[in-house]
Amino acid sequence: MRDLYMLMMPNMVLLDFAGPWQALHYANRAEPRLRLHMVGPQPDIALLTDLQLSGIQMLPESIADNAIVMVIGTHGHQYTNISAEHMQSIAWLRDTVKPSHTLVTVCAGALFAAQAGLLRDKRCTTHHSLCPQLREVEPYANVRDDRIFVQDGNVYTSAGITAGLDLTLFLIGQWWNQHVAMSVARELVVYLRRSGDDPQLSPWLNWRNHLHPKIHQVQDIICQHPEQRLSLDQLADQVHMSVRHLTRMFRDITGISLHDYQQRIRLDYAKRLLEETSHSLERIAELSGYGSARSLRRAWHSEHGVAPSEVRKTAH
Repeated sequence: MRDLYMLMMPNMVLLDFAGPWQALHYANRAEPRLRLHMVGPQPDIALLTDLQLSGIQMLPESIADNAIVMVIGTHGHQYTNISAEHMQSIAWLRDTVKPSHTLVTVCAGALFAAQAGLLRDKRCTTHHSLCPQLREVEPYANVRDDRIFVQDGNVYTSAGITAGLDLTLFLIGQWWNQHVAMSVARELVVYLRRSGDDPQLSPWLNWRNHLHPKIHQVQDIICQHPEQRLSLDQLADQVHMSVRHLTRMFRDITGISLHDYQQRIRLDYAKRLLEETSHSLERIAELSGYGSARSLRRAWHSEHGVAPSEVRKTAH
């Protein structure tokens, strides 16, 4: 169980906090993996919306080596007139966050991390309107203003406001798994997206950066039931479309054929079973919808050029 500390400061933007907190709460409900803490320089803070948030723990003197610190953004004008509470928070970041820790910033939270010296020589981002200021605060950072979020090692930074939720869903996929990330996204009624900066695009999250509800519904059905060999007729019936219309629309909107999408999901699910279980290849083939080990081997070799047994050797 890891500790995650959300750093809360005066004039915090409510959405910067509420989206990630709720998403992590839902993920913990599926499988408890994080202890969530709200910490700050004072027990009560005023939000940008004139609301008051209470019950905040005081800044801890030290945190575990595997802890996560998430810096929540505040209203932009604070950086030209930083209060004593903000200075205290910056000093705490500078003194507390070490290379072993995971640092996450939401929106304008990146400026506080930069002022603490934590973004030097890092690729990072923030709200598009604050990117020039972030470059001024930390001239040695590689600031990207064309990304939803950016990962550089164990430092994660997100763009404006709701991008913090995109980053949190990505992190849930890493800290839990993609099934939990998709479940949380459905609970929050949002769609999963990935940063184009990430070279390793998971099939569970890739081809999701669109807004067509019926195509998302088809993708959800496939992802929720990778063990089922769902036919095109069955999928089309689920969304009340003809097979021809569905297959054409799926490719037009996602950029991949429906058949290839199913194949990628089932192969990735088989990969996870190979890495995380001791099931026989025959059993994994059944669970991933291939029916037989021979069919799985054929599909795997066609996609990866090696036998599935090689993945298990690497994982173990």
